[in-house]
Amino acid sequence: EAPYQDVSTTIVSTENTFITGASKVNLNVAWQSNRRKEFEPLAGKQKELAIGLDLDAITYDLRWSSDESKSGGISIGTQGLLMNSSNNGLESLVPDAKVDNFGLYGLVRKDLHKFNLLAGIRYDRRSIEAESYEPNGVMEADTFILLHSNDTIQHPEIELDREYFPVSFSAGAAFHASDRL
Repeated sequence: EAPYQDVSTTIVSTENTFITGASKVNLNVAWQSNRRKEFEPLAGKQKELAIGLDLDAITYDLRWSSDESKSGGISIGTQGLLMNSSNNGLESLVPDAKVDNFGLYGLVRKDLHKFNLLAGIRYDRRSIEAESYEPNGVMEADTFILLHSNDTIQHPEIELDREYFPVSFSAGAAFHASDRL
């Protein structure tokens, strides 16, 4: 009987390591599907789908690493996310959105007698498209927040289409004062 929520989540993921001589390749891929439905009561023990949100996401990580047994090495790879969320109820909590992340990175390491040195660089591309959810093409009034019996508050309209291209880097060193620490 309403009100209640029905949430289902499905996750499929795989982690793989492939040995290619002295180097190795890691491949991790995952898919997630989340379906959220919130039902509200109507007269006569009926119910309506007040809030519905479908979220699908795919993530991946592909990395090649050189021989870890040597005193120096490199790793290069790519990571990403493809995400789509869409509303299907009478109201929405978040806008409909599509997110696309793609990253490339590289790491260099050098192991000395008592020092470990590490440096890395990363480039990302992030694309975000978001749009207000309007059931039946009409903006719905928010009936949950009423100041007076005849007042309603409208959802703000959201239109967003952006891309970002950040580049980041890091460097670090570790000193091993003793083999016992």
